[in-house]
Amino acid sequence: MLYLNNFCWRITKYNPQYRNSHDIFLQDEWTSYADIGKIFDTIKLTYEEYAHIENLYIKAIQSFMQCHNISSLQITTLESPATLDSDIHDTDAMINLFNSIKNNDWISQNNIENLCKLILRDKLWGKLIYNKQLFIHFGWDFYMYIGSSLSCAETISTIQNSGLFVEPFKSPYQTIQ
Repeated sequence: MLYLNNFCWRITKYNPQYRNSHDIFLQDEWTSYADIGKIFDTIKLTYEEYAHIENLYIKAIQSFMQCHNISSLQITTLESPATLDSDIHDTDAMINLFNSIKNNDWISQNNIENLCKLILRDKLWGKLIYNKQLFIHFGWDFYMYIGSSLSCAETISTIQNSGLFVEPFKSPYQTIQ
């Protein structure tokens, strides 16, 4: 689908000052929910630290939804295993959403958090869109790409102040059909 977006960003937890000239991040950082309990730069990743960062990503998405005054997003190109590999941090709402979601479903504002947790925890994958006004793409290693028909300057500022990094960047998952 062709997106007529004037503004595109890469939003991550990674400080761009630690990238080399080939855009490769050079610090020892966790990149996945599966990294909880592992040590990075002498610090053990706890579930609480993971959940804090995950929540910043979810709030960033919700802020873009507010900027566009929309209350739902459509999931496309859904990739989902047949069964959920659940763990102690999955809520009943996450499990119910996993079991009922289908490609091209519209996800309401109250389910966006659960959907994003499932995606960020590598339990399913998909692209989120709202017509040709907004898209959210999730990449490997906690990279998120957002395209918008609006500049959403206040939203960008809020996200940056939260501790995430926002860089102008075209999504590698954006396709033209």
